[in-house]
Amino acid sequence: MRLPLYALLCLLLLLAQTTVSGTQEGQLSQGNAECPEDMGITDGNTTYTDGLREGSIITYTCDRGYYPYPAASRVCQSNGKWTELRSKTGRLIRQPSCREMRCPSQLDFENGAYFPRLSSYSVGSTLIFECFDGYTLRGSTHRTCQINGKWNGTTPICDDGSGNCPNPGIPAGARKTGIRYRIDDKVKYHCMGDLDLIGSELRVCQESGEWTGTEPSCQYPFSFDFPTEVKDQFDASIANILDLTQRHKPKTESLARRLKIEKNGLLHIYILLDASKSVGQKHFTLFQDSIAAFVEGLSRFDITVNFGIVTYATAPKVILHVYDKESADWTEVLTKLRNRTLYRDHYDRSGTNIRAALHTVYEMMSFQKASYQLQKRNQIWSTIRHAILLLTDGKSNMGGRPKDTIIKIHSLLEIDEKRRDFLDIYAFGIGNLDVDRAELNDIASKKPGENHVFVMEDPDSLKASFEDMLDFPDFGDMCGLANESSVATIREKFPWLVHIKAPLGSDSCLGSLIATKWVLTAAHCFPFTIDWGLFSIGIRSDPEQTYSIRNVHVHKLYDYRKKQHEHIKEFYEYDIALVEIQHEFKFSKVARPICLPCTEATNRALKKPAQMTCNEQEKYLISVHDVPAHFHTASGRKLNANIKAQDQKDTCNNEISRWPDFENVTDIPGYTSQFLCTVMQGRDVAACKGESGGALYVDKSKRYIQMGIVSWGVYNPCRNKAYDFSTQPPELIRETPRPGQNPRDFHLNLFKPEIQTWLKEKLKGVISFL
Repeated sequence: MRLPLYALLCLLLLLAQTTVSGTQEGQLSQGNAECPEDMGITDGNTTYTDGLREGSIITYTCDRGYYPYPAASRVCQSNGKWTELRSKTGRLIRQPSCREMRCPSQLDFENGAYFPRLSSYSVGSTLIFECFDGYTLRGSTHRTCQINGKWNGTTPICDDGSGNCPNPGIPAGARKTGIRYRIDDKVKYHCMGDLDLIGSELRVCQESGEWTGTEPSCQYPFSFDFPTEVKDQFDASIANILDLTQRHKPKTESLARRLKIEKNGLLHIYILLDASKSVGQKHFTLFQDSIAAFVEGLSRFDITVNFGIVTYATAPKVILHVYDKESADWTEVLTKLRNRTLYRDHYDRSGTNIRAALHTVYEMMSFQKASYQLQKRNQIWSTIRHAILLLTDGKSNMGGRPKDTIIKIHSLLEIDEKRRDFLDIYAFGIGNLDVDRAELNDIASKKPGENHVFVMEDPDSLKASFEDMLDFPDFGDMCGLANESSVATIREKFPWLVHIKAPLGSDSCLGSLIATKWVLTAAHCFPFTIDWGLFSIGIRSDPEQTYSIRNVHVHKLYDYRKKQHEHIKEFYEYDIALVEIQHEFKFSKVARPICLPCTEATNRALKKPAQMTCNEQEKYLISVHDVPAHFHTASGRKLNANIKAQDQKDTCNNEISRWPDFENVTDIPGYTSQFLCTVMQGRDVAACKGESGGALYVDKSKRYIQMGIVSWGVYNPCRNKAYDFSTQPPELIRETPRPGQNPRDFHLNLFKPEIQTWLKEKLKGVISFL
């Protein structure tokens, strides 16, 4: 009996092995499936991510002004077939083609007329709008169809002002129901044909005279936003969060955000990066770099920002929790963001589970809320602002509706009309044809006068948008801010730099803008024998702005002849002056103040406690032997120097005794006690005559703090006044010193108590000192 049973067991084992082997072979065969070579796209180009193998993605591209129809890509499936191409009506299409871009037709226009009336508008077409008698036109009178499939300008509206709310208008491609604009009246929009509605479908007139939600627009699946549009619209929304709206620009109360982040306020930002297979490593790297530029830019502001980072494909992965200790350290955040292994964490998954990614954010928020409640800090929790930035290259294809999680987030944060400004959700769709605009619109916030949905043509466009982002015309009273982008002008990169123009026959100087009517410079820029009224302040811009001087305040103890009896021709102790301008500077991208030491504004810029003292600030900023610093040439170029601090200071100071002009000076340390000593880096050997009065400054987390005033040096590399005209503007040619000569420059130290006392006296009520 045992033998047959044993044989039966062997037979079953053999069958099992055969089945497993067959399954494995089937899986292997399926995994190695190849698709036939694609027919390509008519009048366009075709690229493959992985040849004809399973999972490979075909991408179709067309010339500028055309788009791939009906889709921009196909995927090789496990059955050896490419995903089907179908029109929006479901018709099967064998081969894609390149079609000409067009803009939505204007279907309705209340209380006016427009022409020409056409069924379709190609790129370059222009619409003209006119209002009937008794109505005033608001918006654009002329609109031109752009190469991105969108009309330029703004929606034209004819209004007589009779409603409680202004006429909300009708965007191109839309129909509107509702013609009354009184309190609680509603209007509803519907986009025709294959157009997607972006913005608010339903809007309600409120007592404030403002419509709820966001102005709608109807967009074709192939249309996209220009990088400049994204930058301007996203900047405008972020500016509202940071309370950085232009102080010089009139703004009605109804259009203003009702809540702003105060100084030292809290903002939590959650970054969700699509890492699905269709994105690809190259494009995911552009996602990383774009968001890194945003994080770096945001780090400059006087608020505490905690970042949460999530990558997602089939499933989400938390890279940084918003409540982690390092989430508020932007250098740590950047390190995690720039990790080039983040994309590989998802093992080439093809799923796009946006709902799961958003649910991770919901869990972070829930944990935070419970923690604050446990610590009985509910009031603090209720004041935290939250912003979500979602980046995706397509639509959610698994996990359920993302909108369901958005509803839960709104409920958790108790978002209603009164608390709408505590949450901002931005949705970025990258690769316009494969983006589900309706889904992104469901996710994004809808706030009056703002846009939270952006569709970009490709990841390069996203990067172009973010590189120059968060550069506002007005930063309030924030000091030491500049535009770091590669396309910024010298004035935008160094907006505190001013030229002090001397009368003919005198040397000009530089200075630094420190307040709306004040420039800091060196006292020796204003010789006693010359009327300072002949000087002026210049800001190099287009056209150049020139300001008249109202008064010059030179330190009362400055006297360059003081040590002539000791054979010292010129003595620069107390070499400091404040120039008061006749009319205020209007802060802009080319005119912003630099931070001064020992001020409350600098404490905020450094994100240090308000009780930090001047001595503590000095120790923080000059904490090493060689402190990297910068100053400017007369043409505005930035040069690098090292401040010799601590035990290096005496070595630096004593070097000047080797120069002939100082061989009779017996007390070198006493002679240089008020100054910071610097050594130039590289071949930028020293400051030239004519560059006095400028700022010696340091860079701390992209905030710029002035440490000293360029005063005097032992070597003038520009004594021959030769110019290099190949640069723009022309640059003085600096001559390198002879062997054995070690140039040193000296800058009045703004931390010195006697200098601080004088600054406080002169700037009382203008700048708050520690």
